[in-house]
Amino acid sequence: MFDHKLEITLQEILESINEKVPTEELNTATGRAKLDALFNHDKPYYVAVVNPLKLSIYYFCPQACEYIGYPDMDYKKANFGLVLKVLAKENMGMVYTGVQHFLSEDKHKIIKLNCKVKRHDGMWRDVYLISKLIDEGNDSKGYITVSIVVDVREYFDHEFKQNTEHENNNFELTEKKLIRINQLSPREKEVLVMYCNEKSVQEISENMHISVHTVRAHKRTIIKKLNTKSPYSLAKYALYIISNPDLMNGGKVDF
Repeated sequence: MFDHKLEITLQEILESINEKVPTEELNTATGRAKLDALFNHDKPYYVAVVNPLKLSIYYFCPQACEYIGYPDMDYKKANFGLVLKVLAKENMGMVYTGVQHFLSEDKHKIIKLNCKVKRHDGMWRDVYLISKLIDEGNDSKGYITVSIVVDVREYFDHEFKQNTEHENNNFELTEKKLIRINQLSPREKEVLVMYCNEKSVQEISENMHISVHTVRAHKRTIIKKLNTKSPYSLAKYALYIISNPDLMNGGKVDF
């Protein structure tokens, strides 16, 4: 699913570039301005245009430049030397792998690579990139590839946030959902309320005089019975229980 979404995104980016930016402009200030207009965004990925055979960087989107600590990228000096500064030593082989790929019979296929990159704050982060040849020209000068680069942690944090917001915006305690509360035992309701009051597993364990293992087992059961992992949705259930004290004492939801 992760790969498939990125492949679709890469194809959309390639189509945008082909439509908006002539190939001969990709390594010019004019071309980079046009690319900025397309890709200066808050998406969970970065866009790069490079010549893998010359080891030259033609374009990094503004967010990518900031990510690696080069907000004012000097493209006259954006070459393998920059790669050496930000790519982990153990991943240098990926450069060779990329060059070999674009010299092979499979050069028009997407290539996917994993590596570690040093962020602007000195932290090493796991990065995943997929690249595709956009133009091969008549010699090494014409080899141009477009890449999507993602910080794996940032990407999944963004996806989780998006999915959670979608669920939050679409979650309503309908009668059908409220009936699920009847499946919870009094102890499970108590755990749910404390959990939604931001009590830690250890604190719940101490307050209820049960083991940490039991608390975690209760949480798994609650999630299964209420059919949601969203903290927001669980909090709505907890608030309904608090608003109806009888439910804490064995009462049932009834319509």
